Amino acid sequence: MRNIIAFMLASFISLNSSNALANSDIADEMYISEHWISLTTSYDIETKTRKLGTLYRKFFSLLLTYEFYDPFDNKLAIARSKFFSLTAHFDIYDNFDNFLGAADERLFSFFPTFDIYGQDGVTKLATASMNFWGTTFTIYDPNTNQEMAQMHRSFFRIKNNWTFKITNKPLFYHKGIDSRVLMTVIAFQGDREYWESQKDNQRTLVRSENNNEVMPKQVNMLLEKIDRLAKQYPLDNIEKPDTKTLESIANELETTYKQNESVDSNIQSNKEKLNAFVDYCLEYIQSSDVSESKKKAIFYLLKMRLESGVNL
Repeated sequence: MRNIIAFMLASFISLNSSNALANSDIADEMYISEHWISLTTSYDIETKTRKLGTLYRKFFSLLLTYEFYDPFDNKLAIARSKFFSLTAHFDIYDNFDNFLGAADERLFSFFPTFDIYGQDGVTKLATASMNFWGTTFTIYDPNTNQEMAQMHRSFFRIKNNWTFKITNKPLFYHKGIDSRVLMTVIAFQGDREYWESQKDNQRTLVRSENNNEVMPKQVNMLLEKIDRLAKQYPLDNIEKPDTKTLESIANELETTYKQNESVDSNIQSNKEKLNAFVDYCLEYIQSSDVSESKKKAIFYLLKMRLESGVNL
């Protein structure tokens, strides 16, 4: 009898956990924290007051697979991947193998982007695009280009820890994104480096001068442009700012660029976005109001980011 009661209780908890996470009552702010020690990549998803679940990359699997569990260790969702030229596709199912939604990733070295699709697999509910620094995904309505939410991580980081914040609640809830899809998608973003390496191992990525991706030639030209300008300033003996100051300057440049940009970035190609942002930073450096130490910091940040993507 006690075993039957225990089984019924476990079933009740599992059912209610799944239903609770299937509705649109998503927390305004969530934290995705990578585990320090684990057999495979794993992330806890929490609010300020409670744990929502844990995402694991499945250790033995023919397809790259992620599983999302609630705090009671009940499986709520599973994401299976497929890789294509310049894209990765993830189908997400519940614990009964019912299709919940999908995510398509455009695998760009600069400004990576993903789309979230609804239960019909066709309706695009949200689009997210990474900023130049690789720190923030802005999630917006693909129909109106209005911002709905943001995912942010530190510029300098030991682990991939993200903070998710809803910035437009009425619009976000109107889209009706299944929370299991959302939490699975935002959690496996932290594992991008791994699944992008799996994509490269499958040798499916094809790049050409005609696509939207930034090419090494463009990056090298920008690095040369930066070096030419840097020679005009006596920055050799100026101490490099600490990491906190560097991160603050990167955030400031991002904010002021958005305030001053004359062209909607959603209609620009990645090549155009990269040129526009670097040109803005270089114009900013030449202002007489910018200190020498800040100029050195901006040169350092630009070179570090561009050099990380030069081997595309």
